[in-house]
Amino acid sequence: RNPRDANAILGCLRCLDARGEWKGVLKLAERSWDALVISVQTDGTDDKGSAAGVNVRTYRKATKCCARAAWRLGRWEDLELHASRLVRGGARDPPKVNGAPRSPESFTRENSPNGNGSGSVNSKIDLDGAFYRGILHIHRREWNCAAEAIDDARRAMDSRFTTLLSESYKRAYPSMVTAQTLAEMEEIITYRKLEERSCCRLGGFQHAANRADAGEARKRLLDVWRKRLAGCRLDVEVHSSILAVRSLVLGPADAVDDVLTLSALARHTQCYKLAERVLCDPLTELNADLEGPLFGKGLPAGLGFGDNERNGIGIDISIDQLVTGAASVVMPQYRDAHEQLSKQIVRDADGLEMLNVKHRLYYAFLKHLWATGKCDEALLRLSRLNNVVDLIAHFENSPNDSLRAACWLKLGDWKIERNPFLSGQNLYPESLQIEVLTAYKKATNKRGTTVCTETDYSAWHAWALMNFRLAQQFSKSQIYRGSDNNASTHGGSNQRHSSSASSKTLRNLVVAAVRGFVKAISLGTKRWSASVQQDMLNFLSCLFKYGDHHKDIATTIDEGLSSIMLEAWLGVLPQLLA
Repeated sequence: RNPRDANAILGCLRCLDARGEWKGVLKLAERSWDALVISVQTDGTDDKGSAAGVNVRTYRKATKCCARAAWRLGRWEDLELHASRLVRGGARDPPKVNGAPRSPESFTRENSPNGNGSGSVNSKIDLDGAFYRGILHIHRREWNCAAEAIDDARRAMDSRFTTLLSESYKRAYPSMVTAQTLAEMEEIITYRKLEERSCCRLGGFQHAANRADAGEARKRLLDVWRKRLAGCRLDVEVHSSILAVRSLVLGPADAVDDVLTLSALARHTQCYKLAERVLCDPLTELNADLEGPLFGKGLPAGLGFGDNERNGIGIDISIDQLVTGAASVVMPQYRDAHEQLSKQIVRDADGLEMLNVKHRLYYAFLKHLWATGKCDEALLRLSRLNNVVDLIAHFENSPNDSLRAACWLKLGDWKIERNPFLSGQNLYPESLQIEVLTAYKKATNKRGTTVCTETDYSAWHAWALMNFRLAQQFSKSQIYRGSDNNASTHGGSNQRHSSSASSKTLRNLVVAAVRGFVKAISLGTKRWSASVQQDMLNFLSCLFKYGDHHKDIATTIDEGLSSIMLEAWLGVLPQLLA
């Protein structure tokens, strides 16, 4: 309401920064910068107690937000400007030399006690100014200046870090993260120097034992960084700041797992703008068109991938066939045209490995769409993506099958979430039952590697649970229809035939559920987790409720009892005793 209120402007800047809306930070700062400058009544030397000192601190906090936003957006000229303001500590823009702004390092050399200047003007080193100077120098490949800036940043944070660490580990944690990022900046400098030596012409005259191996060094550095980040706190700001520093040397396809983790953290904390940018920026750098055939949009007609066709199956199938048949009953019938399309998609994506990276980022983007309420769009896009993932897995023998299973599993979950189980005696529409069971059956169809993952367990758990719930609904429906038949004297052979068909479907559902629970229990890595215990309890429900109804059910349960490890029963021992 008051465009001259510096504190209100700072509050808006910090909110936008926390949400990852960095363009909004720079736009607001550009629009309101005069108000921040006017609020500073002194030259910035009074930073304690007085009203002028409060205004100086407000100005510096706003400048810090702007510098971080410029860095995350890759606006290096804006970052240089705001870093200069942080180094100087005042509200005036850096003076110009020959019409161009003076570089931030020139201010530091004058004001730093270790620089060329006398140090009498302002011997206090600013942490944020030194940090962003280091970022700028690494970007410009000015290694000596970058090392000096990193040393300045360490000296600036020394006293505060020691004080916070003596109080509590929790309060000192942000400073520890800053110290870690400074160390990683030095690791980046070391790697870049080694990279330059390996590319030097003189390297060809060196002995192989003395020649720098940049590829091996990069692989070792990525491995160290991956382990280090795994030990960090699951916090959006922590992961975001660490990955931002690493982006100085890493490309969009180098740390996909870390990017997906950051996106999930941002999504869970409802920082949706940040979650979207974290995913869309790498896709943009990889030249991935979100509306292109790479993700299932605009595929050639007549191949069974239309939006009105049921997941590319192209065939009618009953629940009994779906539940009792092999996985091949739900797989599309591919032709030569499909193989040509598969090779074209891989070629356009610059290889199978890069295609997998783009698909993983896009799949996480679809989960972001679902979390932000765009459920219909997410469902449609996921159905298209599943068609492409299945196509590639069939023809290209992709070694990583977990993404395909995760896509089909998520499609089934989303369809259930959009259409929750109805109360009373009603069932899902048969078409919806087939769609959900088809998605889960495809998710359980293991290909390629024999290594079991968490996705494999989740797929079998979802498949078994869906069959179990449908069996319960069919059982209630049979009881309801039986009471109606006893109250009427009509029906004859048609009613008996319908009852026989329902009984067969119920038997098939129970058998599929039992087999699914047994498979899920055998794959459950967290033996005492609530999900595995739920599988055990549902297996026992099938035993007590349907064990004596049909011979096939009893045989399947006996086979399951003999294949489940004895230790697995300890988790449900109280229920057995009861």
